[in-house]
Amino acid sequence: MNGPEGRQTWNVQALAPGTYVVEYLTGTTLLHSERLVLQR
Repeated sequence: MNGPEGRQTWNVQALAPGTYVVEYLTGTTLLHSERLVLQR
């Protein structure tokens, strides 16, 4: 992603292990998406 640096914190303790898609939106416009893999 381009632009100023930022930070997003997301507590994933309640999520089951697996693969998720993380999407960064502004309004309804998709800026970026990436895969998040949770393993326990």
